[in-house]
Amino acid sequence: MVIENRYLRKAIQKTGYVVLVERFILGEAGTNVVYISPNAADMGMNVEMLNKGLKLFQDYIFPADRSNVVKTIRNAIQNNIAEYAHEFRMVGDDMEVRQVFANISIDVLSEEENAYSVEYYIRDITSEQHQKSSQKEHTDKDNVELMKMQISQSGTLKISKAQNPGMIPQLEKVDMIMSGFSALAGLYSVLVDEEGKVLSSPVGPATNLGDFYDLFEVPAYKEYYKHMKEEILSSMEPQVFEREEGGIGKLTMAPIAVGDSLQGFWVLGS
Repeated sequence: MVIENRYLRKAIQKTGYVVLVERFILGEAGTNVVYISPNAADMGMNVEMLNKGLKLFQDYIFPADRSNVVKTIRNAIQNNIAEYAHEFRMVGDDMEVRQVFANISIDVLSEEENAYSVEYYIRDITSEQHQKSSQKEHTDKDNVELMKMQISQSGTLKISKAQNPGMIPQLEKVDMIMSGFSALAGLYSVLVDEEGKVLSSPVGPATNLGDFYDLFEVPAYKEYYKHMKEEILSSMEPQVFEREEGGIGKLTMAPIAVGDSLQGFWVLGS
């Protein structure tokens, strides 16, 4: 077992992922670190202090992103989402700010105690972000090619059956389109069906991702979605809406059709 653990730690080190597991109590502010891989020190975290409970993992999340990360975990638990990905910033004891990408897994420990195990598989993507920034011109061109769609004279997005047969059910491609457009425009983006059920993973900047996610989960927001849908169906054209619920910013919604068949709505948020 000792030898096995040594090899597993080597594997973690080589992949560049930091593994952290914490006990999360729904409704309580604090968390307890159950496990953290030693290579967390490479991201400026004090492994010893975390293991002793003298520091919280949330202490290392960039202050402006902290509440959103915690809020998104709560939303995932309340909506029975076992796995998702989140991009946010971290700041280490070395005062270096890092952009990270985290795959997050959630397991129930005790429903009676509202206790959950939250696993983070964290990768530092700061250098990748810098590289992307330096190659933005090429990236933008690629994303525009990815987003090529036919737009009718009325402004309604029409997808050619010949070029994109059965496009909507191919959710992996939809996720690529949503992510590509979001990266290009800096907006929140998601595809929903006619009833407001999310078909693609909501994507966008880390700052208000949890708030954007709430639009399709919180009952009060769902009523506003019905209002937007009625407005769209009356004209079958994209429209911009003021946010009546939630945070600042605006929403726009466009009907997506394959031929004459309505497939859902593309919702963007600023």
